[in-house]
Amino acid sequence: MKLHESPKPAPPKSKRPVRFWTPTRPAADQQAKFDALKAEIQSLEQQEARQAFIDEAERRTAGEPVDHRQAELESRVTLTEAIMAKSRTGRRLAHWPSSTPNSNARG
Repeated sequence: MKLHESPKPAPPKSKRPVRFWTPTRPAADQQAKFDALKAEIQSLEQQEARQAFIDEAERRTAGEPVDHRQAELESRVTLTEAIMAKSRTGRRLAHWPSSTPNSNARG
């Protein structure tokens, strides 16, 4: 027997394509559940957006200083005085709080 003479496979019984999933309209109760869940998701997304807006607004608001001594010292010095003192001496102001020890000891 030669290859071109080999028996052909049997044709399929049906010419219709096989479907594994048949699209159907969901039942009324399933549609109602879907609509309720969709509405809940949208509500939660809106709440999340509102909360993000509030968080951002709170972050941007001017806060109350924690270190009142530092705030008092800063209120006694103007920006102009600080710039003038720095340009004259190359050091910080004498009554300005230092951020590191011995920062006024530069020479």
